[in-house]
Amino acid sequence: MTFFGLSNAESNYLFGLSLTLLGSLINRILFKNKCKVRSIAFLNILMSIFISKIIFGTAQTIIFNSIIAINFMMLRITFFRKHKHVNILINIFLSFCYQYFYSPSYDISDENDLIACMFFFIIRMGYVSDSFTGNWYESFAYIYFVPGFAVGPVVLLKDFVRLVNRVGNSKIKIVLKNNKKKDIEIKDENKSQNTFKRTSLMNVFSLFFGLFTVFAIKPFNIDEEIYGKHSLSKKLFYMFCFAYRKKGILYFVWSFASLCYAICGIEAYNVDFMKIESATSFKFHPKNWNISAYVFYRQFFYENAIFFLDNLGVRNNKKFAVYFTFLCSAAMHSIKACELVFFGTFGISTKLLDIFIESIPFIRNFSLLKFMIIHLYSAFLILIKDCSTFSEIFNMWKQVYFSGFAILISLGIISYICKFIKKIK
Repeated sequence: MTFFGLSNAESNYLFGLSLTLLGSLINRILFKNKCKVRSIAFLNILMSIFISKIIFGTAQTIIFNSIIAINFMMLRITFFRKHKHVNILINIFLSFCYQYFYSPSYDISDENDLIACMFFFIIRMGYVSDSFTGNWYESFAYIYFVPGFAVGPVVLLKDFVRLVNRVGNSKIKIVLKNNKKKDIEIKDENKSQNTFKRTSLMNVFSLFFGLFTVFAIKPFNIDEEIYGKHSLSKKLFYMFCFAYRKKGILYFVWSFASLCYAICGIEAYNVDFMKIESATSFKFHPKNWNISAYVFYRQFFYENAIFFLDNLGVRNNKKFAVYFTFLCSAAMHSIKACELVFFGTFGISTKLLDIFIESIPFIRNFSLLKFMIIHLYSAFLILIKDCSTFSEIFNMWKQVYFSGFAILISLGIISYICKFIKKIK
């Protein structure tokens, strides 16, 4: 059944989200009545499996739950609990197997494949293997917790356990502190009520903005328009439309998930909508976009890479650690070539673009121009997100005359000239 011109997969996904909202309300009742962890685990397992069946279908639900079962069997072995990165690698391998063998064979659409669900599962299972308490009910409740099962964001296992076992009606706030790790604060309900309402209001605004952009852009056949015989300015317009269609979907889904968490008493959000849309610095994009993944990457990849490279005596170890983290992110996202190119290019140009901008006086002091450059370059990178092969990526960028790289190279040349003139003076 379809409505508002949506496909069956999109309709099923929206129905699954409405059931997620219902499941969050049930969880709120469970937490308020201080139910036992086993009851919370049992009900979340049933609800998540039912939601998964609606969104992904029976076959994919069986596949996903089989992967979860494999992980819990591995969790019984001490080796996998001691070596958390092995667990992550195995799950990435299982995700690759699904993408390579099952998804193409049955022509699974992007709207109802397991790739995004597997991505957040890898993060959740990484936390379980890292801080397993020995309580299986807590781990099952955490993995199957309805608000984050299919759409994210991801909270830490220890924070979730504190939520389940909290005393009274205090709210729990999950935030980024100093951009280094995710901390938890337990505050009195009355004192945190205004902040909680403001956060929820921002999530609602982000949700409707995402929904509006998706429906506003949906009537346009953007892919054909980009490949059409249009002027550069028109193609750049369609490039922005493509980028906002992609971002709009994530704004809607992640904001909806954050509201579901809010119902359960958690302030957890996965994207800082205002900081992304008003950005005048490119290097902070990874911190403000997919926040729960950023926290995970820093803890499991970035910090370990720095430690390893430091022991080897490698200079500029932070720079290489950043590149390594972006490659790990690409592997966790998808087997497609576009992810490798997207995150590889993003990793290399993250600080480079900011360095060029800050070294050019007439751009550095003009916020609107910085804003336009950053959003144009971001849209240029997002443009390849639907490409499967390197040739498709090349052709897609060719259609917009490699405008992103042209901007980067031009800024580099102007930056060099400005530095040269400064030295002469």
